[in-house]
Amino acid sequence: MSIQRNADLAFNRLHRMKGLRPIQPAGAFYIMVHIEMKKFPSFHHDLHLVETLVAEESVFCLPGACFEYPGYVRLVLAVDYEMLDEAMDRIESFTNRYFVDDQKNDELDIQMN
Repeated sequence: MSIQRNADLAFNRLHRMKGLRPIQPAGAFYIMVHIEMKKFPSFHHDLHLVETLVAEESVFCLPGACFEYPGYVRLVLAVDYEMLDEAMDRIESFTNRYFVDDQKNDELDIQMN
């Protein structure tokens, strides 16, 4: 297992997902990911999002609030590459399901007025 390979996979995949902004790890066994919570209005806070992610997609991560970083989640990179790739697929499915683009709604409101 290569932590650097896993870090690259996670960063590259998460970077392309709607509403997520990963921070490139520098020698850590985990990656911190900022969640644009306003883009996920179904959730009140990062813990609520994490609980739903675990329940619906069986992807375990820790809410950033555990580390005094509300609005973030922490994903472990010290897992098998294939398992991490599968987790990225599941996270992407989850974010696609719950992401709401407020800009489109705002543009629609402007056009109707």
